[in-house]
Amino acid sequence: REGGIDKSLADIQQVLKLTEALLFNNIIKEVRVAALLKLVQINTHSKSQLGQQTTEEDLTTNRLCVDEAKLLQPNNVTTLLLDADLSTLENNLPLALEKVDKVIDSFGESDALPYVIKANILTQKAFQQMNDESTIHLSQQTFLDSTSFYNKALTIDSNSIEALTQLSQVKQMFGDIAHSVELAEKSMKLGRNKDELQEICQLYNNAKAQKAALEALKITG
Repeated sequence: REGGIDKSLADIQQVLKLTEALLFNNIIKEVRVAALLKLVQINTHSKSQLGQQTTEEDLTTNRLCVDEAKLLQPNNVTTLLLDADLSTLENNLPLALEKVDKVIDSFGESDALPYVIKANILTQKAFQQMNDESTIHLSQQTFLDSTSFYNKALTIDSNSIEALTQLSQVKQMFGDIAHSVELAEKSMKLGRNKDELQEICQLYNNAKAQKAALEALKITG
């Protein structure tokens, strides 16, 4: 809820204020990093789930938070992935890919999320290529590359809800409706909160509607 976001932001600001002068303590340092990353998560994912746009002020705050978190804990995987994600929001896709590749090189196949984030970046890159006549011929291969990384994520964690939902969307765009429905249906069983489940249900219903329309066309044809 929007009021809940405001309260969470106020609580986080209080934590940041209390920890600012106590960074010589490792436990306090961990608390501060967690608060910084939570602030970024609210400014991006939580607001997005409520239909709110990320503002320029949010992006500036996010960058400051991530940069400080990287200084405090340079090898924190969550921080490094948020850094790549933020570069995507800043529309610096080459830098975002470079950052996520470093995470993959450092941590290998222990986590599905870096592959999901790389796939997301490539999907956005493909959309950009589609909107440019000079690169539109490259977009199909870029979409295929993104799909391969979603599939890679699912080989590491078959219940990765991020990989399932994002791949469902890509499959839907390419007309693989049956597979899109299957992926969305599986992800519905894994929803972690009401807002996330609402988004997945919308994805599933859209895919089901397209599937029904295609089947109706076959019958009338």
